[in-house]
Amino acid sequence: MISTIHQWENALVGNHAHVCALPVEDFTSQLTPHELQLVANAVAVRQHTFSTGRQCARLALSQAGINLPNDTRGLLRQEDGSVLWPENVIGSISHTNDWAIAVVMKAGERYQSVGIDIEKIDRVEPSVLKLIATEKEREYLDNEHTLRWGRVALFSIKESLYKCLRPIYGKFIRFKDVQLSELERPLQSNSSSKQALNAPALYSPMVSLLLPELKACCQEQRIEIRLAILDSHVVSFVGYL
Repeated sequence: MISTIHQWENALVGNHAHVCALPVEDFTSQLTPHELQLVANAVAVRQHTFSTGRQCARLALSQAGINLPNDTRGLLRQEDGSVLWPENVIGSISHTNDWAIAVVMKAGERYQSVGIDIEKIDRVEPSVLKLIATEKEREYLDNEHTLRWGRVALFSIKESLYKCLRPIYGKFIRFKDVQLSELERPLQSNSSSKQALNAPALYSPMVSLLLPELKACCQEQRIEIRLAILDSHVVSFVGYL
């Protein structure tokens, strides 16, 4: 179902952003020498996930009408590990060991910053919950014990929140600095893509910023969260208006 993301991506990220998802393969031949240097000493699976993520990003950039110059150094890293995007572009990349996904858009069209994350549904064990969830979040998931994807959705959204808010806040954001609620809040969308064949369940959870400094910098009402529940994965997207 991830491969058909083009059928429902507008409902997930809006009309201004572009998404590409690919199964992880060896795309190292498509990397620039500078990109390849970033993973030159990594094991094969890391090289494959990295190169597939970069390939997703290039295809998404192409969809957005943004082509990297032939003499570019490529999509390198910033000091915090995030992608160094071309000027006037915002975006985000994520991957598991089997799928990679990227979202990009031209800066200033809708969002100031974006974050995307993909996770396998069974990735987060119950024992991990104490490390990533606030007391209220744990109570919520305890009451929704049939929510098979609840733990990983919580983790994934917080990963996307970090990617989105970190460039604005400028500091490290911990898991318990934000608190999510209403994970099953249905996404209200007029997009026809929501009616696509085999479209996943789409939700729009709510977030509270618990860290005073973060709350003073970022406004909760400007944060848009989207969550897609697929057969074996979840995809989360966060945009800051």
